[in-house]
Amino acid sequence: MLVSAMNRVLSVFRQSLPLLFLQVAWLGDTSWSLAALPAVVAVFLVGDAALGRGDDVSISLPASRRCDRIPRLVACLQLGAIVLAILSASDVAVSTVGFVALVLATGVTSGVFGMLSAHELMHSRRPFDRALGLAMLAGVSYMHFRIAHLRGHHRLAATPDDPATARRGEILYRFVLRSVIGQYRQCWQFERRRAKAGQRRSAGNRMVTYLAVTAAIHAAAMVLAGLR
Repeated sequence: MLVSAMNRVLSVFRQSLPLLFLQVAWLGDTSWSLAALPAVVAVFLVGDAALGRGDDVSISLPASRRCDRIPRLVACLQLGAIVLAILSASDVAVSTVGFVALVLATGVTSGVFGMLSAHELMHSRRPFDRALGLAMLAGVSYMHFRIAHLRGHHRLAATPDDPATARRGEILYRFVLRSVIGQYRQCWQFERRRAKAGQRRSAGNRMVTYLAVTAAIHAAAMVLAGLR
């Protein structure tokens, strides 16, 4: 009984680590968060090493359905953190150090857990989840990842034609640059073929739509919070 209870507590703690990470973004407009951010990273790494991957923990079907709620919660809170960061950045009282801390904290949490939650939601069969995943991608100005991942990476994974697959011996920075540019180009090529072939009910180029949405979000942020 005691071991079972401890496993449940550890499972909850493991699943709550993204929310622990997210707290730094909410407090990112203060200069001390520059120190808090690497501290939370260290806590996360230590916790991950101590708790393991959790592959040895069997999850019942009802429990797995409850776990589906975690990406939804993270995505909603992360989008809220992004909006809060925009509003905080517009405050002239925020110091330069605080501003940099805000950018780093929001960027790290959005780029890691925000993107991870969006990835999980994109694979859901529920229309609401897929819409929320796309909204999370809009929050990081990377909506075309939906096309690149589902239409590109899933078909071409571990092949030379997949920009999202690192090549043997490739350094991280070269891979990131090649991957970002390659996925963007790949999405345009796929959408041109799709529009030309008139596939599905809507043959419009989604890349044009995604770019328009991203531009509208940036414009709205500027109107709401100013150039800063």
